[in-house]
Amino acid sequence: MKNLLTLAAIAFVGLSCVTDGSEQPADPGRLLPPTGSYRYGVFEGRVPCGDCERIKVGLALHRNESDGSPSRYYLERIYVGKGNERYPSSGTWTTSVGTPWDADAVVIHLDDSAPPEFATYLLVDEKVLLFLDPSLELQVGNAGHSFTLSRTQ
Repeated sequence: MKNLLTLAAIAFVGLSCVTDGSEQPADPGRLLPPTGSYRYGVFEGRVPCGDCERIKVGLALHRNESDGSPSRYYLERIYVGKGNERYPSSGTWTTSVGTPWDADAVVIHLDDSAPPEFATYLLVDEKVLLFLDPSLELQVGNAGHSFTLSRTQ
């Protein structure tokens, strides 16, 4: 009887993990770093969307192996409830120091291949990025989703 209950519990957990495939995870970390680079980090989050349920965002940042400077990025967006297709962007990234409200803030800038609303981030620490608008001001979310990306790798 005990084995039967254990088997039933395992089956229940397994079935509860199955999805209908309608909502894919953003997974920028599935790609290998470009030659001569290493993966600095993979950051993911869910941000508010005006005409869909939410936007899943994944961002992989790579640095040059030779000197640790920023090299390439891979950005992926999924507009949940609006086709659920992946919208990838890739290119180069840079950093700068300073915002209108913090002279020491480290800002990450993605090149023009990224949509403007997904191109600028505040590096809070090694684990968290916050979205910045073109004026380098923080973007504010809603009760359900924030403009935050957390390190997952």
